Amino acid sequence: MPFLAFAAPLIIMRVTLRVRRDHRRFCTVMTSTIIAGIWSLMSGTMVVMALEALRF
Repeated sequence: MPFLAFAAPLIIMRVTLRVRRDHRRFCTVMTSTIIAGIWSLMSGTMVVMALEALRF
């Protein structure tokens, strides 16, 4: 499960780029890109907070 939580932005973008070839709308691609970016930033924030809690 933790692997999936950190791999989700990659999966979202891979699916989005495959769908993009089918000429989806720009808004759909932009929305999924923003979601993947925010998800990635939040995952990184959680890792940094965990490391700070462990005093690394």
